[in-house]
Amino acid sequence: MTLSEVISIGKDIFLAIAAAITAIVAVMGLRSWSRELKGKAEFEAARNLALATYKLRDALRECRSPFYEISELAGYNPGWGGSADQAEANQFAHIYKIGLLRFWLLFNNLIPMRLKQRLSGDQRLNQKRIRFEHMFNN
Repeated sequence: MTLSEVISIGKDIFLAIAAAITAIVAVMGLRSWSRELKGKAEFEAARNLALATYKLRDALRECRSPFYEISELAGYNPGWGGSADQAEANQFAHIYKIGLLRFWLLFNNLIPMRLKQRLSGDQRLNQKRIRFEHMFNN
């Protein structure tokens, strides 16, 4: 075997080893990238769920608040007759109905998020939602 043949064989072996190492590093990089992507997606979903939960909490606080703005009576149409107490009760009923509507809309947005995150394997939550929807629609 001549020196040029040995160098040629050594070069081929070196290139084969380099290709194998490159393939191994590429697979390891793709795996770590896949884990990172999955982690980012889970983090974003958890973050969106937390934000929706806080919005829901704030809507419930606003609904239960003893203070209200006059602008909340914008869509209120008072009926004729009745006492002043009845008119005030109707105004509060209107304000709470609007607050519950806001709460209900946010609650409905939260349900698909919970389902996406597989947090609502519990049938009780769905039953409560149906009861709440039935109560609100009547």
